[in-house]
Amino acid sequence: MDALSELTRLLDYNDKKLFKQFLQRKNKRRDVKNLHLLELIETDDIESLNKLYKSKKNKDAYHALRKRLQDSLLLFL
Repeated sequence: MDALSELTRLLDYNDKKLFKQFLQRKNKRRDVKNLHLLELIETDDIESLNKLYKSKKNKDAYHALRKRLQDSLLLFL
């Protein structure tokens, strides 16, 4: 289990709703994938996670996205 999954499991339905609103307010751009990643982590959809960033070059971008989401979640909590 990774830390991001553990942190998302701490949130109940209302907290998740508030966290999504928090992320929407925090996002400056419309093409940010942090909300999409949060939904994929909640559903444990591994195939869709692999499709989030298709090429190997974007592996760093995926890990940066996870790190930003985790930092935002810790800030929210």
